[in-house]
Amino acid sequence: MADERLIAALDVPTRAAAERLVTRLGSSVGYYKVGMELFYALGGEIVTWLKERDKKVFLDLKLHDIPNTAAQGLCSLLRLRPDLLNVHTAGGLRMMRTAGQGFGGAGRTMPEAHRRDRTHEYGRCGLDGTWTCGHD
Repeated sequence: MADERLIAALDVPTRAAAERLVTRLGSSVGYYKVGMELFYALGGEIVTWLKERDKKVFLDLKLHDIPNTAAQGLCSLLRLRPDLLNVHTAGGLRMMRTAGQGFGGAGRTMPEAHRRDRTHEYGRCGLDGTWTCGHD
């Protein structure tokens, strides 16, 4: 049974490497993280492949742009059915609020904070929580 607290990072450059890692880990982890390296190399096909195998996907692309562009990008990514997405807090409260309104609550979207002293502000954006890197 999967430990829902565990997220395995598929920080690899190819589909073959990702498939090997997923095969090895199987259902022992709760989520598989697809970041920029793998997503930029393969596009949505890797997310589709994982979802076809009933895997939960954290799409870690740290959306950060002008508010409307970030919101529309988020809506486009939701077509892939990721379970978690993130936006980067450096985009500001307006961008995060617009992104939160734009996706209509499908899936979970979390702001990625790089300043813990401001995390209290992020709850007002309509997003599902905040996470920070361990070294921040």
